[in-house]
Amino acid sequence: MHSKPRAAPIQVGVTAPIKLAVMWGGAAIVLWQICVATARCGALAGTILILATAVGAAGVAALAPFIGATLLCASVAAVAGATALWAYGARVLARAPMTIGATTLLGAAGGLVATVLLLVLFTASVSTAGAALLIAVPFAGLVAEPLLVGGGIGRRVFGPVLLTVVAAVPAAAAIGLAYLTPGQ
Repeated sequence: MHSKPRAAPIQVGVTAPIKLAVMWGGAAIVLWQICVATARCGALAGTILILATAVGAAGVAALAPFIGATLLCASVAAVAGATALWAYGARVLARAPMTIGATTLLGAAGGLVATVLLLVLFTASVSTAGAALLIAVPFAGLVAEPLLVGGGIGRRVFGPVLLTVVAAVPAAAAIGLAYLTPGQ
């Protein structure tokens, strides 16, 4: 009698559940901090943090041979960038608040977090340290928050620019760390 060939069993190491738990905790922290920034400083701040995190994630993913995750992160960055630019123009020119709600931002952030988790959990050659450093990006809102809240022209014009620059620092550090520690 001829038997069917069996697939090799999937071997899960001891570190896989630990890695999953750490990444889940990091994802929860990122989503929580983006929600906090949105509640305190408005939807433009949440959009800028999603933009910076997506650019950092795309840079980390570009160093691994997994083009799908790179393109997904870059797509989230492009949409968040276009939304932030539109909202910034409305903020500066018309003094209008951004009309996109926190639920939309949470959905975009959740999609980005899911993509980063996919990248880290299923790609062995990605830098786990670089991806983990992306957790620091949403905390840039705490650094720049005093300059975002308020109604003066300087805060309205330069506050979002400052937040973008401050959020870009840990994103660039994550890309640099991913370059220096590939596949770790």
